[in-house]
Amino acid sequence: MPFVMMIVWLFITAGLVGHHLVTGRGVSIGHTGIPLWAISAGLALFNYARWYASRAGKEDEEAMRIATEARKRQNRQRPGDYDPNLDFSKADDKPPPTG
Repeated sequence: MPFVMMIVWLFITAGLVGHHLVTGRGVSIGHTGIPLWAISAGLALFNYARWYASRAGKEDEEAMRIATEARKRQNRQRPGDYDPNLDFSKADDKPPPTG
């Protein structure tokens, strides 16, 4: 969405700059003298920064997902330490302790 809004603000900026070049007087905010195209250009830059930041974050998330999957895969393939006290796969010949 920020990319679409950046394009919209760029078109508005181009229209306002074109109006200023053709007519010789631009649209300003009240009596401040700040041209309206400067505000729209600032909003376009802001939306570009938002779009770029979200894109960079997605690349980091993808890298973390790949690293996590590789770590899980490596842990599944690694044999665990064998502890005979925790091996319940064979039947025990001794009766259970009483008491």
